[in-house]
Amino acid sequence: MKKKITNKIFALLAFTIGANTLYAQSFDVSKVENALIEGADNIGSLFGAASKIVYASCAIIGLISAVNVFLKFSSGDQDASKKAGAWLAACVVIFIFVKILEAVFF
Repeated sequence: MKKKITNKIFALLAFTIGANTLYAQSFDVSKVENALIEGADNIGSLFGAASKIVYASCAIIGLISAVNVFLKFSSGDQDASKKAGAWLAACVVIFIFVKILEAVFF
């Protein structure tokens, strides 16, 4: 009884794999390749503008954090240098992340 069930499962599995293979071969590969290239070009053209937006937001965050740290220094807060380091590290990490994405993908 178990052998019949196992044979039926293997037959169904073989049929499914065979049908998927035939279905996949019926596609025109050049159309799929052209679509992938076009999509990559579209993403590549948008990445330049997106990186400029990230750089601008990083600059705005840097200015806001500079004012925040200055106010902490002027009020005599002991944690001002720790805050300055944290804000600076955040901006540097964002900047490096964008540069790595540019280097790897574009």
